[in-house]
Amino acid sequence: MYGFTPTDEQKMLIEAVARYSRNDLRPAAHEVEEKRQIQQKLVNKGWELGILQASIPEAYGGFGERSAINGVLAAEELAWGDLTGALAVMTPGLFVLPIMMAGNEQQKQKYIAAVVEGDWHPFYSRINRTVFRFLILIN
Repeated sequence: MYGFTPTDEQKMLIEAVARYSRNDLRPAAHEVEEKRQIQQKLVNKGWELGILQASIPEAYGGFGERSAINGVLAAEELAWGDLTGALAVMTPGLFVLPIMMAGNEQQKQKYIAAVVEGDWHPFYSRINRTVFRFLILIN
């Protein structure tokens, strides 16, 4: 039977991400929007929450199991703080999660640990006056 009541671990995740969103992302949101740039230290702090790592098995450098529910709970809290910041913190998952679901063992071994242990740097590419495309590079 399925339940919609968060587990104790999910509650801890929600609280940690909400604290980051409230104390870090939300206060920086206006500056990020005005400068069209997010501070690397803000992304690093979000990355340290371990949202992606919690969805990766230990065999590939993470410390959890893939859970769409955990990802959605984290994304909701991050987006409340600032959507740009949420994207910066969660974008590496766009690369890793498809490999987790459909990659072969060799691909998983080669790429996932590199991403989990990597140093991510966001940058923006201007595509018109009001829209920015968010890209992530692994350093």
